[in-house]
Amino acid sequence: MRLFQRKKQASFNLFGSQSATWLDLSKKEALENIFYTIPEVSAPILWKANAFSNINIGLKDLKKNKEIKYFEANKLEKKILDIFINPNCLQAKTEFFRQYFVNLDVFGNAFNYGLAPDGKFSVENIFAIWNLPSRYTGIETTGKLYEQTEKSAIIKKYVLKWQGYEREFTDVKTVMHKNHVNIKFGYQEEIKGESKLVNLVKPISNLIASYEARNVLISKRGAIGALTGDPGNKDVAGFIPIDDKERKRLQNEYTKYGLSKDQYQILITEMPMKWIPFVFDMNQLKLHEETELDFQEILGVYNLRREIFPTAKGGTFANTREAEKASYQDVIIPEFEDTLKEITNWLGLRDMGYELIPQFDHIPILQVDRMIYAQALQITNSVYQVLWNVGAITLNQWLLAIGLPTVNSDEFEQRNPNPTQSTIPNTLSVQE
Repeated sequence: MRLFQRKKQASFNLFGSQSATWLDLSKKEALENIFYTIPEVSAPILWKANAFSNINIGLKDLKKNKEIKYFEANKLEKKILDIFINPNCLQAKTEFFRQYFVNLDVFGNAFNYGLAPDGKFSVENIFAIWNLPSRYTGIETTGKLYEQTEKSAIIKKYVLKWQGYEREFTDVKTVMHKNHVNIKFGYQEEIKGESKLVNLVKPISNLIASYEARNVLISKRGAIGALTGDPGNKDVAGFIPIDDKERKRLQNEYTKYGLSKDQYQILITEMPMKWIPFVFDMNQLKLHEETELDFQEILGVYNLRREIFPTAKGGTFANTREAEKASYQDVIIPEFEDTLKEITNWLGLRDMGYELIPQFDHIPILQVDRMIYAQALQITNSVYQVLWNVGAITLNQWLLAIGLPTVNSDEFEQRNPNPTQSTIPNTLSVQE
């Protein structure tokens, strides 16, 4: 059985009626095999999953508009925070989210199951949260869609099937389903995601063909040269060829020679011989160039910069850091925020006045920006302190300028009742 199934697709080309051969990625097994065997596929997926798993999760009080510190949290708030420190008895937060995002990026679907007493699913009653394997988890729908307003009216149940094992999740509220975009229309297609790997069938097919060609050339390249009788070795009858007996003897002897430590490096024979090397330049096939182009196409679909990953030419440390920072800002942070919003809604936290928020303070690649921001904030704060001192602004205007919530108090809506002398009027007069 082949690891990857291929299908031929007729196409016009300049070299006759040959057909292109593409992978068949219609089955989940093929998607899993690609992830485990093609480094150009697994590298961006694992990089994203590791980046996501490094982000910590905090809790925000929507009424007070402030983040809740663990040492200040009440019993319920501590339970919510604890769920995302250890989602279940086998996984901590890092491993849990790494697995979650690999499932999502490989299969286009990710499923979470919240373990709670039957019919009592709520954040207060949850014991654990598990990732369901996307390859083996399916959805059974009711057949109704656009006229429905409740999830249970659209989805009848989620079903996990694996090697004879089957588990049904009939309380659909206990399962959160996140998916990648899918524009197909048909039975269950509207609510299931499509793997991004399906869009990459052509570069992935070329990658596998390139690897196979390189492997054949390396491991089964055939003879690297020929030992022949020396045309200069003649008698009165002319050129003396190597007979079958001598050829077999030479071939058996030749296996003793090579570059390994238990082999001879120099061949010595009494027979006049001539060596004819067979030279083939692998660079003529441009296999490495094809691999690089395919890798760049894969990175484009996953929205990652090429500079993040190692190259044969090497890259600068500054370029790598800038690429990582840009990927965090453009991809990782927005996608993780979106995921936390979905988890917030799934657990009903918003109705309780809470919201899950990401925390990036501990991520080194983002610390430079935080330092620049802190310096700018310090300057802004100093300017507004002078403005307050001279009676030019209210305290709430000062708070807003440095990104803090306002205070609902008359005192904070008034200007400084005892303004002091400042150089600001002189500065303003110079600007005028």
